[in-house]
Amino acid sequence: MKDEKKAPKLRFKGFTDDWEQRKLGDVCEPITDSIDTQKYPNEVFAEYSMPAFDASMKPDIVLGSSMNSVRKIITRPCLLVNKLNVRKKRIWYVKKPNKNAVCSAEFIPLYSDTVDLTFLNQVAKSETFTRYLENHSSGSSNSQKRITPRSFDVTPKIGTI
Repeated sequence: MKDEKKAPKLRFKGFTDDWEQRKLGDVCEPITDSIDTQKYPNEVFAEYSMPAFDASMKPDIVLGSSMNSVRKIITRPCLLVNKLNVRKKRIWYVKKPNKNAVCSAEFIPLYSDTVDLTFLNQVAKSETFTRYLENHSSGSSNSQKRITPRSFDVTPKIGTI
């Protein structure tokens, strides 16, 4: 007899197995490759940033000279999780990154070869996930609290989903 705690109520055609809980760090990893765009002042980049997210959820097309800090290089589908004021749920699913795509340090970029990022995007926007991030944020005031890769603890674990 199946353990009722693991058997989901909603079943999709072709899926018969029990649910399995996994830690986020077991199914995805942070993107760590970075670039100092100042070294490429005339190069055109697609910048995934908070202002771009808030304005249109489309990356800004900018010159390397316009960015004043190191950026993460985005070469594959990923989920960008906002670090500052996590209550706002600025979760950006980048299905197909633009050419020369980079993201600002305002995000923690995550990728996965084992979990569908569409699913992970929905999990990351849930209240449970937001509460987890809030509980692992640090800072002097609510508007300045932030998570860090360490507080996010992507590797080896971050709680279960």
